[in-house]
Amino acid sequence: PIYDWWAYLTETKARRCAMELVDIRNGQSVLEVIMGTGLVFYEIAQVNPKGTNVGIDICPGMLQKAKKRLRKLRDANYVLEVGDALSIDEPPAQIRQIIEFQESYSAP
Repeated sequence: PIYDWWAYLTETKARRCAMELVDIRNGQSVLEVIMGTGLVFYEIAQVNPKGTNVGIDICPGMLQKAKKRLRKLRDANYVLEVGDALSIDEPPAQIRQIIEFQESYSAP
């Protein structure tokens, strides 16, 4: 809960800007690496329900939090996997957008 609260306070503006820049359209294939608790991934799945949305994170605990968040979406198409961004040799051919959103800050 503290992680998400802090992210809302410190990353909301940057997250909105990043989502505008990547310009995801419904039907695309998107991979988000280092997805954490799924704050950005939720928005991706929301705007791309007919596309393929894949999220990876090295921490199973973060993915559990993301799964809980994503249950709120109906008809969203997504896959969450435990994985290391550095071990991706080449993303699947169908993936057209790769997103990594991290804002650097010092937690209290």
